[in-house]
Amino acid sequence: MDALLVTTGAAAVLVALADVFLTVFYARIGVSLITSRMYRLTWSAFRTVTPLAGKHKDLFLSFVGPMMMAQTVALWFLLLLFGFALICWPAMGTEVQASSGRTPTDFWASVYYSGYSLTTLGTGDLVPRTTAYRVLMIVQAGIGFSVLTLTLTYFMSVYAALVRRNTLAQMLHHLSAGRGDAATLVTGLCSGDASGGRIQLTEIGARVLDLLESHHSYPVLHYFRMRDPRYAMAKVAYLTLETATLIRTVLGQPFEGLKRSAAVNLLWGSGMDLLQQTKGSLLKNWEHRDDCQPDDNERFEWSATTLGEAGLGSCDGPQARRAYIAARREWVGLARSFAEHMSYDWTAIEPSSAPRHH
Repeated sequence: MDALLVTTGAAAVLVALADVFLTVFYARIGVSLITSRMYRLTWSAFRTVTPLAGKHKDLFLSFVGPMMMAQTVALWFLLLLFGFALICWPAMGTEVQASSGRTPTDFWASVYYSGYSLTTLGTGDLVPRTTAYRVLMIVQAGIGFSVLTLTLTYFMSVYAALVRRNTLAQMLHHLSAGRGDAATLVTGLCSGDASGGRIQLTEIGARVLDLLESHHSYPVLHYFRMRDPRYAMAKVAYLTLETATLIRTVLGQPFEGLKRSAAVNLLWGSGMDLLQQTKGSLLKNWEHRDDCQPDDNERFEWSATTLGEAGLGSCDGPQARRAYIAARREWVGLARSFAEHMSYDWTAIEPSSAPRHH
């Protein structure tokens, strides 16, 4: 029985340390032993009860990300605490004794002793009497201190990445004049000096790649769902890819050089990678929306008119229309899947109708 307790406790400690290593050090999406699965289950549970929140749905879901951070800390600490408690339990009253009086031998006394050691507070009124358990106490203290330090560092990194994500979202929102539509964004970027537009497109593409790598390193970042849909990853992907689509297929003849530029290739590639490389882990068992949108023709016509009225020229013939719809089919279904998975209405990501510029 004692051997089983020690083995079970050692397994719990090893699982906790492995999860810490894969979450903090290896830091690639979908590879952790427990946390990534815990995140998906927690999000599914919140989405299930969301209808009960009614009009407070967005506020309710905005607590999920911070709560997952607390869950992560609790998971690691409890696994280590109860793992070491199981290891020390058979030693209570023999290798571990009270400094005075009778030594309690129940499991909760072992939890108390392990908690003291793990939090580096000292041995308290229970002290190890053998070399092996003195060494074990030092190991517990070292692991406890290391995990605490790593957790604080991890938290700081996650919130720094969250700030960068939100800054990118705000940048795209204001580049589109607060309208959230790509045609307005393209108009602003391509009016005036074309070289300036390329610089801005390159910067957007680089920031989207930074967002992708942040999601790889900190999967919990995906579940920081803000109340304003401008911060949604689906919105960032939409504005990135719709902008690249419009430049490649609808923008007029004077911009042929821009269409083939490295800046536009970067914009398109970064947006596609953002969706494709995160769908395997974040959209597991989720039905992807690969259908073509019924208003694609209407959106094409509106975008071509908007660009033409801005003096940029536009390709509005059948060939450009087919190219535009074909390009959207490569990404719009997946973007919709991300939006729906995070409980956003697609109309909040891609407005069904945009105001005309005059």
